[in-house]
Order: sequence, then C-alpha cells, then structure tokens
Amino acid sequence: GASQFSPPRFNGSVNRAISWIGANHAEKLTVEGIAEAIDSSVSHLAHAFRVETGMTVMDFVTRVRVEIAKRLLATTDHNLAEIAAQAGFFDASHLWHLFLHTTGRRPGFYRRQSR
Repeated sequence: GASQFSPPRFNGSVNRAISWIGANHAEKLTVEGIAEAIDSSVSHLAHAFRVETGMTVMDFVTRVRVEIAKRLLATTDHNLAEIAAQAGFFDASHLWHLFLHTTGRRPGFYRRQSR
C-alpha cells in the first residue's frame, strides 16, 4: 500500500552495495570485495557511497552489524561470542568495542534496557 517503506533512492552501485552488504554481513567484508561483487570499481564505489550516504562503506558495514547485534541482544539469550559470529564481527571483544563506539552503550546494558 501507500504506507509501504521505500528506501532512499541511491545510485545503482550504492543500492547494489547496500543490498549485498545486508545479505553478506556475516562474511569477511572489504571494500574491494564488495566492489568486485557488485561489478563496480573500488574508487567509484567508495566515492559514490560517501557522497550519497555520508559514511564510508566500512562504516556502513559496521552500522549494519551493530543493528543486527542489537536485534540479537534484544531477542535472544545468545552470548556475545555467538552474536559476534552471527553479526559478522571478528570476536566478542570486537563487537563490544564497535557496539560501544557506535551506540554509546555497552552490549550488556543495551540488552537489559531492551528487555
């Protein structure tokens, strides 16, 4: 219907990158790998992404992973290591630091608040 959410209109390569990151967030991601996967050059993707989203490709990857971690913290009893693996972080410590940096809150605090 008319109330259906429609994502912002980005250029093709940015849209493809966003979709690809969403589908592959748990993999080891690099700008080079993402650009190759969506058939774009690294320089074009990096520039277009920053211009259109206001952040770097890897900052966006971190945001996606943190959002997934938030959902898992709020809805599961998985420990941080399990959540880190599902969301695509290197390990629990990596998740903890990036979560705090991105949200301003520690994962355990976030989990208690969201219950």
